[in-house]
Amino acid sequence: MPGPMRALRPAGKDRALGRLGPGRRQRGAHARQSNCGQRLLVHLSPLPAGTRRTSGERMQPSGERSSIRAEPEDRPHVAASGRFVAVTGSSSLRTPQHAKAEIRGGGGERHSDGPLTSLSAALGVELAPATYININKACCWGPPYHQLVPYADSAGLHYIRPAHRWCEHCAVLPAFSGTSLAAAMFNDPPPPVSSTQWAQLNKRFSWRRESVWIRKVFTMLWTASLCLMWAASVLGAPTVKQKQKMLLVSFDGFRWDYDRDVDTPNLDAMAKDGVKALYVTPPYLTVTSPTHFTLLTGRYIENHGVIHNMFFNTTNQMKLPYYPTLFVNKWWDNGSLPIWITAQRQGLKAGSLHFPGTACTYDGEVPLMAEQEPALYDYKNETAWKENTDKVMSWFRDLDLDFISLYFGEPDATGHKFGPDSPERKEMVRQVDRQVGYIRRSAELHGLNDNLNIIITADHGMTTVFSKDVVKEITLSKIPNFSFSDVSFHLLDYGPSGMLLPKPGKLDKVYNALKGAHPNLHVYKKEEMPENLHFSKNDRILPIVLWTDPGYLINGYFHVQFNKGEHGYSNQEMDMKAFFRAVGPAFHKNLEVGPFETVNIYPLMCHILDIQPEVNDGNLRLVEHMLVTRDTTRKESVNTVTQAFIGLAAVVGFLGVAFIVLVIHKAVKKTRKNKRSGSSEHHRENDPTKQTSF
Repeated sequence: MPGPMRALRPAGKDRALGRLGPGRRQRGAHARQSNCGQRLLVHLSPLPAGTRRTSGERMQPSGERSSIRAEPEDRPHVAASGRFVAVTGSSSLRTPQHAKAEIRGGGGERHSDGPLTSLSAALGVELAPATYININKACCWGPPYHQLVPYADSAGLHYIRPAHRWCEHCAVLPAFSGTSLAAAMFNDPPPPVSSTQWAQLNKRFSWRRESVWIRKVFTMLWTASLCLMWAASVLGAPTVKQKQKMLLVSFDGFRWDYDRDVDTPNLDAMAKDGVKALYVTPPYLTVTSPTHFTLLTGRYIENHGVIHNMFFNTTNQMKLPYYPTLFVNKWWDNGSLPIWITAQRQGLKAGSLHFPGTACTYDGEVPLMAEQEPALYDYKNETAWKENTDKVMSWFRDLDLDFISLYFGEPDATGHKFGPDSPERKEMVRQVDRQVGYIRRSAELHGLNDNLNIIITADHGMTTVFSKDVVKEITLSKIPNFSFSDVSFHLLDYGPSGMLLPKPGKLDKVYNALKGAHPNLHVYKKEEMPENLHFSKNDRILPIVLWTDPGYLINGYFHVQFNKGEHGYSNQEMDMKAFFRAVGPAFHKNLEVGPFETVNIYPLMCHILDIQPEVNDGNLRLVEHMLVTRDTTRKESVNTVTQAFIGLAAVVGFLGVAFIVLVIHKAVKKTRKNKRSGSSEHHRENDPTKQTSF
């Protein structure tokens, strides 16, 4: 194999190898030097007898010492390797006719300061000027030296090519053709190389020399594409977020406007630090247990099945008041799972304190931590409120619970007893406000501010009951053509709402007797209930449903209700609307939103807890504008990925355009070159004197 040599490059305008064919002069080589470095001369020939053989290692044109014998002066040298001789020159060389060489023969004699003819004599072979090819000192892309190896193609043409890589500054030097390579190895004179063979060689390698630029461009652009895709994957990947916790607090009967006639600095601060809704609409029937179970399940009352505060059985006429009903498991566990169980089934921990429904099991499961208030519990004890608050905060911190529901029985009891416009109700609202401040301070003291989100709301509102001395009260036993003998079961004397189960065949009679009997009494058959109330599609709902306008009550046999405030009216009445506040890392700050239904609180909490909700009637899209995670985290992630892919598409597009332009440019350049080469070849083939032996 030949030793290391410089990459070949023709001089001046004749850079294409085909232009340096046999018999052609190297025009312009003496006019200027290459910008890439000094010009060198390379000659391949059979190794003369007595010439020193080397290992073929690299020889620097500047004269630095290597295994190839060279003088430190910047003068030409001859390097022998294998069966070939390489003559390398310096920047002082112009053309072969002006070159001077220094050669060490087999006996160490020096040949110097002579023209090419002296070099020929020293080598013992006759050298033709055309056998010298001008090359550069350095190649732009390749290593400083290329290793040149013999190569034979299918046509039997033999030549020398670089073994490592190509660039436009690299060329190929034809050596021998046919079977003359073997003869040349034994110092036999090679046959001449025709111009046709020169053209074939040039045509074969012109595209290889040019295609290296395409590969280089593609390499750079593809690298840029990969970097961009990596950036997109890094930026677009979801970041590891701190686990969010949720505290759901209900102040029973806190009407949406209770803070308007009372100074509530803590509620105001919570609104400034978080989100405030104008009001929220509970489901119908607007009583405590059904509306609280809607908060826990996100379902309307007709769908979750807890249709009343009172458990009842139409067969045995059983009726249970509010507190005992809290422990009737079959009343609560009828197919809808509260958020406690959903969260725990997905790897979270949940608890509940005094929230309606806490005492029961659901599909055999209970919250990890659960406490139901005892009978005859004092719902307005402020000290107990603080103790309960610290208890649930310790559950969050010490037991690492993720979701807790917390219930306070006020201001509902005060509103019932004294009325929603009473001074007692206003004072209770002040107590609620103090408790809101205590809840937030306790969360801070327990180190929960960074990941605890707090929602404070209510189950319903409250309205003032008209005095029987002012309005005509509604007592069913006094309505003409109505008789309790036509009814097998009734649920009355419970505020403004009621239900009746007529005896078989008596439905229309009972309905017609009550319909229109009082201007403020609304009577509906179950299947004719207004759709927006969502209170008809459940077997527990009795065939006839009654309710009154605000301020009125429904009595059965006689007047037995003495509350000054009441709820249970249509949820479309403004006095039945509840309040809503939310604060925490998941919520925007100082944001006031419009009204929405409380069924939407459930999917909101599930989203914050990052759990898959059960089937529900809520719609996250209606409330997600409250969330920082919706406006920033998710949007920024989507925008980052989108922008990254847009950038990637731009790079790919540029890659395609660059490829097309480059191919077109090279094709045009090659076509023009082939036309010129074809014209020159035609003239040379017609002139036999243009054949030159190697």
